[in-house]
Amino acid sequence: MLGTTGIQSQGVATAGTNPGGGGKPRGAGGGTVDYELTPWVPTTTEPFDQARAGHLMRRAGFGASPEQLEQIVKIGPHRTIDLLVIPSTWGLQEYGTQMLPSGEIIDLFRSVAGQRAQWIHEMATTHFPLKEKMAVFWHDHFSVGSNGQTTIPMLLPHINIFRRHGLGKFRDMLVEVTRDPAMLHWLDNRINGRGGKINENYGREILELYTMGVNGGYTQMDVEETSKCFAGWSLYNYNRFRYNTSYATAGYGWKLVMGRYIWNPNQQREGYTLIDHVLFQKSTAEYLVSKIWSYFVTERPAAVGAPQKLWDDIIVELAKRWMSVKYDIRALMWVILSSNYFFQKAPRQLVKNPAEAMVGAIRNLGTPRIQRYGILGTRMEGMGLALLRYGNPSGLDDGSAWIDSQTLITRSNFYDELTQFSKTRDFRVSWNPFTELARKSVTKAKDIVDHMLSILVDGAVPSSVRQRLYDFMDYYDGSPNPLKLPYDSLTPFDQRRDRKVRGLAQLIMILPEYQVN
Repeated sequence: MLGTTGIQSQGVATAGTNPGGGGKPRGAGGGTVDYELTPWVPTTTEPFDQARAGHLMRRAGFGASPEQLEQIVKIGPHRTIDLLVIPSTWGLQEYGTQMLPSGEIIDLFRSVAGQRAQWIHEMATTHFPLKEKMAVFWHDHFSVGSNGQTTIPMLLPHINIFRRHGLGKFRDMLVEVTRDPAMLHWLDNRINGRGGKINENYGREILELYTMGVNGGYTQMDVEETSKCFAGWSLYNYNRFRYNTSYATAGYGWKLVMGRYIWNPNQQREGYTLIDHVLFQKSTAEYLVSKIWSYFVTERPAAVGAPQKLWDDIIVELAKRWMSVKYDIRALMWVILSSNYFFQKAPRQLVKNPAEAMVGAIRNLGTPRIQRYGILGTRMEGMGLALLRYGNPSGLDDGSAWIDSQTLITRSNFYDELTQFSKTRDFRVSWNPFTELARKSVTKAKDIVDHMLSILVDGAVPSSVRQRLYDFMDYYDGSPNPLKLPYDSLTPFDQRRDRKVRGLAQLIMILPEYQVN
């Protein structure tokens, strides 16, 4: 099993114990780094139930349908994580046109909307949800968007780098991003060295944003010397990587970067040496791990004290282990997703980003047929995440930054469109709310409320909210309106009940509890 090799603390992690012996045993209350990073083991009092399976699938992907969660509970947490971290190098189609299963034809060469449609469809239907989640994470980390130079045809090849390497070795991904035409245009390294002038844009960002962080321990001189190492990393015919020796002369000679002299007769090798030197810095591993942990587990506690110190200690320990396995992302994610901390302390703490909010809702409802995926990218942008259209290389803030009055309205409108039936609605979804209810033989109004709450928010709502939903289901136009199943043929009277169940789903989705993972 992946999680019991390499990146685990000393030797094989044994269920219920602490590898290395430095922490408390299971059941002693935790609080030590070794305990928190030890694989979680279900017990009779803490079983791997549908709620914990839902937590795992929301964080390691975009959620799952009730049927899928039932199967995951049978498989168990560790085998499920083994399946989640399977690397799949299959990429999105990069050029031409494509027909989605609904019959929708999308343009992948000239249309960002078409490119978004293909990717969102893949997120919603994939059997490799962690692969897609990691691609979204790395897309934000490297945050390239279309502009005057980085053209639309460059974007999907850029995203496919993260689909190939998002669960591989970080070094491989960083090298590909550095050579990628989209990045070479985005941060101007294609002209680095032209006319004997060094362009520092990429040299600065590879240290500040992509590896070491703002306070990672480098200086302005290190930025200048790093930029010289990448002089000549340019393009041929606008969209193919080429090492331009005439540009490279601008960076000729010895470079001193963070205490190491770099020079190679084959000057292109200096860029690779620089990347290896940056990855040797522990600040790089700690910065990257802190971003991954904050995205998948929990943000750093604001209160000074033991929780904050534990968070910091976990980052330092994970970074040390990750460096020992040469930045293997797959191994890191196995440890994170299987850990005691992830299952015991992390649930319902992170605000859903727009991809999680949109794709998660689609998957929660069993991935209903959507006829126009092409409009969903616009909906997601209205929620704050402009896939393939980032405005700057800094990425976007997570957490409560996703929520404001406008984005909440956009989320609510999307959930309304997703749950209601109308041939005139923009993206035309065909969701039958009674398929799941009939599968579980749920027919009574209160039981319908309880079941919908369990599959959408793990049942975690205040009793007063649950009662309000009971009231909503029990009464229609001021009089009792009991529900019946099956709904094979809806009469006008039954159609009112159909709208009521759809309205129930939408009401639950706009609750604050649904906006968090």
